[in-house]
Amino acid sequence: YETEVTNAMYEKCVDSGACTIPAKTDLATNHYGVEKYADYPVVQVNWEQAQAYCTWAKGALPSEAQWEKAARGEDARRFPWGGDSLSGKLLNACDVNCSLKEKDKDIDDGFVNTAPVGSFSDGASPYGILDMAGNVWEWTNDFYAADYYKTSPQFDPTGPENGMAKVIRGGSWSDKAPAQFRVSARQQVPAGSTFD
Repeated sequence: YETEVTNAMYEKCVDSGACTIPAKTDLATNHYGVEKYADYPVVQVNWEQAQAYCTWAKGALPSEAQWEKAARGEDARRFPWGGDSLSGKLLNACDVNCSLKEKDKDIDDGFVNTAPVGSFSDGASPYGILDMAGNVWEWTNDFYAADYYKTSPQFDPTGPENGMAKVIRGGSWSDKAPAQFRVSARQQVPAGSTFD
């Protein structure tokens, strides 16, 4: 997809019976089922729920390599938009509006937490894909192994065959450090966990 999966898109999957309702629907960041937030990213879905959505939509979660290629392009950029600077026109991060204590007061993206998908067109990747940095973390298909890329195939690595956690990429609205938004940044999360 060009953007993250929206609440409206995910709700169609739930209505079909192929997906289950996101966890923790009472959180301030989870707008699932609220019409005015239909174009916001669905949050609080675990890896299995994300996988179920992709199967229903006749797609697949990207491998880490596919995700990174979509974000980086072919010119080894650090952020999807190129350059080394962060701004409120490029991504949704924990900025001056953020409700958390730790925030970057030099950035103003206009949102307290999540933002409608596709709100930051200036932050598009070389392929025109939006929201690859900030807003919400994104699941990949791969299991996590800290040293996998030391021994992986050079072209289109598909990740370890098994593991204890899956890989998420992209950072979220609650992050402020530029390191979280770098194309190369990766986190390990148990497949059953939910987050924004």
